[in-house]
Amino acid sequence: MPIPPAQARKLILLVFTAALLSFFLALVNTKDLAGLVFWRIGIASMLIAVFLLLLFPDASFRETRRDE
Repeated sequence: MPIPPAQARKLILLVFTAALLSFFLALVNTKDLAGLVFWRIGIASMLIAVFLLLLFPDASFRETRRDE
């Protein structure tokens, strides 16, 4: 069963937000191992977000106009 584009956009935004939060936590925790862990989680989340964008091309964030 295919995922509707609106739900795919929500999923992509959720993963992207998780990546940004992880990068922020990595910046805050730069002096210990937690920063490295958050940095790796952020990179993995960004890769997952890009993969989801490629997997669901109908979930584009571009505005499309139809001239009828």
